[in-house]
Amino acid sequence: MKRIQYLKEYKIQVCKEAINAGNAANIARHHELCPKMVNRWVKEYKDGKYNDL
Repeated sequence: MKRIQYLKEYKIQVCKEAINAGNAANIARHHELCPKMVNRWVKEYKDGKYNDL
């Protein structure tokens, strides 16, 4: 099974939604993603990993 590679823009959009909503699990459910992955994306976003756009 091949891993899905999400675009950086999509990750940023999901991160912003999760931060604004204050609940990553609901946002993950809305986008049909794993909550652990969304939490990891948010942590990486806050650490500045996606700021090179």
